[in-house]
Amino acid sequence: MIPKDRLRVVEEILKPLRGSQRKSILLVVQGIASMAQAASIAVAAFISQATGSQLGSALTRFYRLLHNPKLDDLKMTRQMLSFFAQLQGPLLIAIDWTEWHPPLRMLLASVIRGTRAIPVYASVFSKTQIHRSQNTWENNFLRLLCLLLDEVKAKACFLSELYFFIVK
Repeated sequence: MIPKDRLRVVEEILKPLRGSQRKSILLVVQGIASMAQAASIAVAAFISQATGSQLGSALTRFYRLLHNPKLDDLKMTRQMLSFFAQLQGPLLIAIDWTEWHPPLRMLLASVIRGTRAIPVYASVFSKTQIHRSQNTWENNFLRLLCLLLDEVKAKACFLSELYFFIVK
């Protein structure tokens, strides 16, 4: 279960979203934290128990959230960056490629807080699309992340194993 003070932080980050989106995301976050995994069945089991719904209905709710075109990923990223920029200490963002379901790779930006890395932005690419221009994908990813940081008037230090290091 998520402690109440951390739950309030998640609720604050979710404020700009529609009520139904906030409620669903909050349930998913609680499910991931409670079940200690992000597997869809485990999260749906939590949602089912929390709402008193059938497992199938909870799973459908979870998938609808994931596939909802009205859920603005960049709005969420902006909100999280804004929140973390207000905290004490430097804003450190780790960027790294992660192998995902073959042939997909994920480029992930995570804010470093203490011993945790909290994902704030991700892009998934097919290996067949990036075999010749991985730097282009990385540069575009970083440009967008920098634009979002500018919007929230934040400065960050990027930590990366990529071929470059940027301080904004």
